[in-house]
Amino acid sequence: MEKREFKYTYNKEQSLFFVKNGAELVDYDIHKKTKMIFFKFVNNDKLQELYSLWNSNKRNK
Repeated sequence: MEKREFKYTYNKEQSLFFVKNGAELVDYDIHKKTKMIFFKFVNNDKLQELYSLWNSNKRNK
């Protein structure tokens, strides 16, 4: 079985952007200490592409 790697984010706006653009959301939960929601995504080429797109959009605003 292939080992999958994951990336986590606490940014709701960024997570919504990822999901709307085809990233594979695996899970979400509440961090026990901070009580903040976090989102768990499969770390693949699509997610890396979306991170780049997200960062370039933020720089251009």
